[in-house]
Parts: sequence; structure tokens; C-alpha cells
Amino acid sequence: MDKVFSGEAAFRAYIGILWFFDKCDQSLGSVIATIQRAVDAVVQQTPVLGGVLCTDATGCVVIDSTKLRPVVLQRTRQPVPYTLLEMNERGFAQSQFPLVFDALAGPTPDVDGLPVLSVHAMKLQCGGLVLAIQCHHIAADAVAAAAIAQTISNACNLQPAESSLWSDRAFIKQMLLSHQPSPLPSELHILSTDYSKHPASNLQITGEFVCRQIKITGSALQQLKARDTKCSANALAMALVWRAWTRAIVAHGSTCPFTYSGGPADMRNRCPLSSNMQHYIGNFIMPMPMFASRDFILDSKLQKVAAHIQADFRLASLGGLRNHMDNANNVMIHLAKTDAPAVTFSNMAQLPLYDLGFGTGFKPTSVQLRSFDAPYMMFAISDGHGGLAVNTTLPHSIYEAFINDTEFSTFANFVY
Repeated sequence: MDKVFSGEAAFRAYIGILWFFDKCDQSLGSVIATIQRAVDAVVQQTPVLGGVLCTDATGCVVIDSTKLRPVVLQRTRQPVPYTLLEMNERGFAQSQFPLVFDALAGPTPDVDGLPVLSVHAMKLQCGGLVLAIQCHHIAADAVAAAAIAQTISNACNLQPAESSLWSDRAFIKQMLLSHQPSPLPSELHILSTDYSKHPASNLQITGEFVCRQIKITGSALQQLKARDTKCSANALAMALVWRAWTRAIVAHGSTCPFTYSGGPADMRNRCPLSSNMQHYIGNFIMPMPMFASRDFILDSKLQKVAAHIQADFRLASLGGLRNHMDNANNVMIHLAKTDAPAVTFSNMAQLPLYDLGFGTGFKPTSVQLRSFDAPYMMFAISDGHGGLAVNTTLPHSIYEAFINDTEFSTFANFVY
């Protein structure tokens, strides 16, 4: 049905989005029946979502499976023994609420037979409702998962989809490769860096990698924005993280003269593909590593670092994606040869996750987006109140450095 880009590895995990409703007037069985009808309608219109994954000699394919349609499952027979209030108070830590989150599978090196799409529903002890939609990362990125969820939610409300979700990867790749981006400024373009001149040192980042959540409130984002109205809140928030990260690795003994960060480059907004590009459900967000001298990051004002980030995304994203797609020069492998790994800040706050009701008649109280636990990854979505909830995977020692960072602590804090 659909072939992943040639050479794409199958070692990916599911992207899971969970919606928490504090009340629901319908029975769980009624909710499941409504969502099942919607899923069936969406799969009929976009059959790739009803397929299963299978590896071949060149990578991974999605094959049709008429016997295995996505079925909306009841997560547990009894209500999950937690309340939405205590989950909010304790920060949705996955380790504290395993019955809710353990359905979201981790990295899966053997993908053969795995469904592209799966849906779960469960009740909480307080009477609240939890819905979880999982899309395997080999077939969808975070924006694609949100588009799938929005299409399902619309179908629950008997709203017809504007068009089927688009998955013609070969056409998209050809369009990207034929597009001529603007010339790239060499001082901003990471692919021009000669890493052989900067060998690894004895950087020691100790401690087990753990998942925690950072909160940047709406008022804190407004304070950041007030510092420079020309830069986006995303660039300013990313600059805040990058500066704290750089100070942390220097404190851990990094001698590399460069420091690396990155974020998502969504090609829907970079390359004129077609009017239907927002409905594309493949991996269309690529990590775009960027670099700067350590002195520039530490000695410049926050606004100047944010401007550097914003300029890098505007000018270098498309060329970097084309390089990534061709598999000609894996930037992340180069970064692994330095003593300064890249911290990646992915802001998905614009996804309309809080607008989806799935036929319940209510809007969610909270939304959680879970991806595979990539080291040094920060994954941000809206907190529903104008701020950011940022899920992170970092070593304990880095968290301690962030907590003790005066600038970082002015605008952000750890929820758990």
C-alpha cells in the first residue's frame, strides 16, 4: 500500500496522544461504539490507516490487512483506580499511573504485524474518561497523528472529512528534491561544520535517563515575548532551553567550542506541495540540528540567541531536510563524535488537541502527547492555558543543573 523512504529503519515507536475528560454523560460502551464507527469511516476513506507494518529489503512497507481493522478497545474492565484531580496534582508521571500509560508501546525493532493505528478508551475512578490514539512513528509524525485524531473526532460528530488523508510519499519526496531553496548562509548551516577539528573530550554526564515534565506558564511565555516582539515565543523558549543546556554541559566538563540544539522543521510550511499538504499523514517533520559557538550562546542576550534560532529555521530547514531524506550525511552521527550532544526542543503547541471532543459533547481537561523516550529530547504541547507542558528525557545530573540555573528557573519549573 505505502512504502517508507528507501533505507528508512524500522526501529521506531508509537506516538500516543491521550485526552482526559473530567466528565462524560455517556457510558463507556456508547463512547466506544461512536468512536468505532468514526474509525471505520476514516479507514474506509484512508485505507493505509487500516494496514499493518512489514519490513522488506529496502525498509518498511504498510500492507493491507482486511482481517485486522483498527478496533477501539476498552483499556480495563473496571474503572482505572485514579482520579483526574490526583493526576493533575502529581503531573501525569507515567511511573505513577501505569494502567493509564502502559498501553503506549516503547521502541519496537521488530515491527512486522504491528497495526498502523490503534485506539483505547478507559474510565477513571472519578467518572472521567481517557481516550488514547496511537499511530506508529514509521507511518506518522506528531502533526500527522493530530490530523488523524482530528479526522476521527470530526467523524464522531458526523462531520465529513474534507478529503482523505494523503500518504503519497514518492510524490512528496520528488517535489522536495525538485524544489530550489534559498542559498544557505554558511555560518548558520550545520552541515558545513568540519567535525574532525573538534574531537571528543572526556565529557561526563552521569545518572540514569529519566522522564520529567517542564512547565512554562502562559505568563512566563508572555514575559519572554515582551523581551523581543520580533521573535516567536517558540524561538525564545528554545533559546531559554539551549542556554541552560549549554551551561549544564560546560559544568559537566565539555570542552567543545560549539554547542548544538535543534527543533522540528515541518515541511508543510516550507515547500509548496499542494493545497492538500496539511492532510499528509507521513513523517513530514524532521529534526533540524543547529549549532553556534559556545561563547555566542553564553555571552549573548537571550533575544539574540532566539533570533539566531529563528533565522536558522527560516533559511536552512529545507536544505537540511533534502540532505536527511537522501541519507547522504547523517548529522546526528557527526554530533555523536563530539563531546556535546544536541538537545532537541520540539514545540507542538499549535496542534488543535484541546478542540477535540470525539462526540462526548465536552472538551478535554488535559491532553498528553507521548513519544518514544529519545535521549535529550524535549517535546512540548499546549497546557490548555496559554503555556507549554514539556516532556523531557534527560539524566538526573542535567535536571539538577537546570533547577539551579537562575535564568531557566525564572521562566520554567519542573512539575514532576
